[in-house]
Amino acid sequence: MSGEQTTFAAIVERWARERAACSALRDEAGATLAWSQLGETVAGIRGDLRALGVGRQARIAVTLPPSPRSALLFTALVSSATLAPMSPDLPAAELDALLPRLGLAAVIHPAEAGEDRLAEAARRAGVPVIAAAPAPGDPFQVRLMGPAVAAAVDDGPVEPSGLGIITSTSGTTGRPKLVARTHGELAGVLHRGDPLLPVEPDWRTIVFAPLSLSLGMTALRRALADGSLAVIPDSFDPARLPSLMDAHDPAWLFAPPQAIAALANAHAAGDWRPGPSLRYLRSTSARLDPAVREALPVPVFDAYASAEAGMVAREGFGVPHRPGCVGRIEARVRIVEDGWEQPEGAPGEIQVSGPRVFRGYLDDPEATAQAFTEDGWFRTGDLGCLQDGYLALLGRIDDRINSGGVKIDPEAIERALAQWPGIVEAAAFGAPHPRLGQEPAAAILLAPGAVLDRRALRRWLIERLGPSATPKRIDIRESLPRTLNGKLSRSRLAGANPPADTS
Repeated sequence: MSGEQTTFAAIVERWARERAACSALRDEAGATLAWSQLGETVAGIRGDLRALGVGRQARIAVTLPPSPRSALLFTALVSSATLAPMSPDLPAAELDALLPRLGLAAVIHPAEAGEDRLAEAARRAGVPVIAAAPAPGDPFQVRLMGPAVAAAVDDGPVEPSGLGIITSTSGTTGRPKLVARTHGELAGVLHRGDPLLPVEPDWRTIVFAPLSLSLGMTALRRALADGSLAVIPDSFDPARLPSLMDAHDPAWLFAPPQAIAALANAHAAGDWRPGPSLRYLRSTSARLDPAVREALPVPVFDAYASAEAGMVAREGFGVPHRPGCVGRIEARVRIVEDGWEQPEGAPGEIQVSGPRVFRGYLDDPEATAQAFTEDGWFRTGDLGCLQDGYLALLGRIDDRINSGGVKIDPEAIERALAQWPGIVEAAAFGAPHPRLGQEPAAAILLAPGAVLDRRALRRWLIERLGPSATPKRIDIRESLPRTLNGKLSRSRLAGANPPADTS
């Protein structure tokens, strides 16, 4: 599949012909959209775009809240033009900074919800706004309406070489970087016929991640690319996933670690059992807790990928799990520390090269130059090490604590804290120190009713981590900050004021 010059649009059209009467999309209540209807609706939305003057090379932005219409819109828009999906949670100031950089022809917003933040930001930026109007009583049908943005066009289908999706990085510092992928690349990464993670046309999945994030986009595209059925929930609260699994009995599921952990907890409590169809789960976006994997009675596979580098390492059927690793390496990878390539087992920055790596950030030569080494390797900013063809993921370079020249892995602190009774979750970070620059600190969530003996905990940590890596401060919090894709934001903890009680 990866070598074919095709597009996601062409794949959808194929299944609309070959599986016309089969279901392509389903909502929570069980209403379905057949493949023939999906094909007709995608063609109708493409026709609406062309009538409004939006051609195949135009860039359009849209927010996609959890709903079957959002899945339909995503499929149609990414099959018709260059799509820039936006999170509904982006603050107005960030949208105001982001929109002028995208060179948008138009913004699309759901008509029944009133103008969202994206539409308001578009009007401030002078970008035309198109309304996505639903059909009353039909959870899937939608048409586009609004003033024409240009003269009507008829420039044919999208081409493999044209831009397909523009995504913004979810970093916690600095301005977001824009990653563009072509229509051909979007089709080429779907792994159809993949023996490691198979998907058959008669299987179904639950798309349990926002369509503004790579995980949600990949899950939906993978389901539709293989002609299977995608269930679209109304929200992505991990606590709801066990009941959704019971109701829809998927054969496979891609989900973030928090959602996989919710399944493990429900199984341990006797509240959820895998359905007869479930064949495997895949976790991505962050490293999966080994205890979660061990608690589930079905295969659970990890992976490491990024918008810039594509798939770097993954697990699957036929790839034995190696403790501490995220999978077998599928790209050209090297580990570099202080400018020197590291031997097997030594930690350093993960750097990637090869045809799957993007060519640079959109219209940002400075960020592109910083992202690549002089000899052309992409700098991921992630820490890891090589282990006999597998990749171990150790955290982010920006998160690593540098205490007077001693480099401390925050994930090692977090793994130790997670073993202490009563601690539900932990995040380690570097707190400012006047002489050392940083010192290790941690924020924790306690189970209801749990009481923390700080002195006993510190003595226990010193035995396991040593004095230099033991947190000098342990804050009890009600929640831990996260990025839009669910990863811990250690940098926000480092910049926050500690709670009053840190005794």
